[in-house]
Amino acid sequence: MLLTIALPAFNEESALGDVLERAIVTANSLIPGQYECLIVDDGSTDATLEITRHLQRSHPQIRILSNGRPSGFAAVQKQ
Repeated sequence: MLLTIALPAFNEESALGDVLERAIVTANSLIPGQYECLIVDDGSTDATLEITRHLQRSHPQIRILSNGRPSGFAAVQKQ
């Protein structure tokens, strides 16, 4: 893996899908297959996590780390 694109998220349902798709398109154009997109969800209470899981099904380079409840990004747990 040459690059990890880390995107912190808390209640980002309105923006995350577009941001993530843009990151994937950009990374694919620069270093195809040599990157991952790491979404760090801090216990979002909206559909942020569900949107990310949906996108992960078609983009295996997406990895998700999530807090079960808002705890600050430093407290993230593997999912």
